[in-house]
Amino acid sequence: MFLSTMYQLKGDENKFMNISAVIPVHNTADFVRQSINCLINQTLSIAEILVIDDKSTDNTLDLLFKEYADNYKVNIISLSENHGVSFARNKGVKCCGGDWILFMDGDDLAHPRLVESLVSTLKECKRRFPTEPFEVVYPNYNQVDDRGKKINEITGAMTLHRDEAQGSLFLRNYLTTSGTLINKQLFRSIGGFNEQLSYSEDWDLWLRLAEHTGFAHCDECLVDVRRHSQNASAKIKNMLTQERKILLTWPLSSIKEAIFRRKRSRCQNAADFVALLFRLDRWAEGYRVLSSFVDHSESASIYFLQGLYYLKHNQWVEAEQAFLKSLELNKNQGAVLNNLGGIYLLRGEKKKADGYLHKALFLHPNYMDAEYNSKLSLPVKTGMIHFTWRKLRKQLTSYTN
Repeated sequence: MFLSTMYQLKGDENKFMNISAVIPVHNTADFVRQSINCLINQTLSIAEILVIDDKSTDNTLDLLFKEYADNYKVNIISLSENHGVSFARNKGVKCCGGDWILFMDGDDLAHPRLVESLVSTLKECKRRFPTEPFEVVYPNYNQVDDRGKKINEITGAMTLHRDEAQGSLFLRNYLTTSGTLINKQLFRSIGGFNEQLSYSEDWDLWLRLAEHTGFAHCDECLVDVRRHSQNASAKIKNMLTQERKILLTWPLSSIKEAIFRRKRSRCQNAADFVALLFRLDRWAEGYRVLSSFVDHSESASIYFLQGLYYLKHNQWVEAEQAFLKSLELNKNQGAVLNNLGGIYLLRGEKKKADGYLHKALFLHPNYMDAEYNSKLSLPVKTGMIHFTWRKLRKQLTSYTN
């Protein structure tokens, strides 16, 4: 059941101004000064900045008190034990006085107009859709390395209306925590971040928020998210495992209903639901859904998913045929190109494989599966290939080891 409109903005301009920023930090002495100063110098002022030190073992806490002890806007909270980022964020929200919470990680950077643009976007959504709740707003973001050099740009999907938000988010996490602005009352009403999660805790939060609100999208790159070996998300295998566990906490009937509620074609919703079934290792069930579409489909997604099913069952010829059909319908599919390259490597057709893999890397220069496969030398065994089991977004999230 959706929450009532008690969370909707009443038109009081001061409510938008009353924003608290929450920054959890742990051993971020090299970056935290920049992160805080970016928020201090916003074109639309933030009421307060709460920095929660999660028992750092470097000089982060000393630096914070040295630099900001006399700054009236910055409040420093020191935790006596290391509890993890979700606990730290929840602690910050409990201690803040704002009506809206801006989350930012201690090694990420906000562009000067971040808050102003988020507020403007939120106001515009509420003006255009007065009967819908919009209590979350998020921007596009850049990925940068340790030195602040831009890796690539990640663009959000679009504004997600309440009736479509959850179905879309079950399929893909479009948001990054840094730079996302949330109504505090709604955040607290759903229990905040799940403190038992070490990975994908943000995605878990978005899914629960999406039961009650739409997500306004600010189509500007206004945050620099740092990707380096200390990022929790760099541990991709653990992250994917946690994503699966989160999905399993939801009834499959609820997931299906949310996906099919989206204003997409029946074929597209079915393809997306099958992709999710495959993530849950429900291969036979997913294939049954595919079978009702594949003979009459002009959807590249249907044939891509059929190819995945055959890959899973080591049916290489059938997988090749399905991927080639998918490629006929849409030639710019990095995952299909990579998977075909992998099949040809298994056959010992190195030159042919490299042709597909190089095309995949041209489309996605930081595509790790394709880069790994392109470096393999013959002979190649099945377990050596890195197949891609999901469609790629246009801009890939980058991770370093």
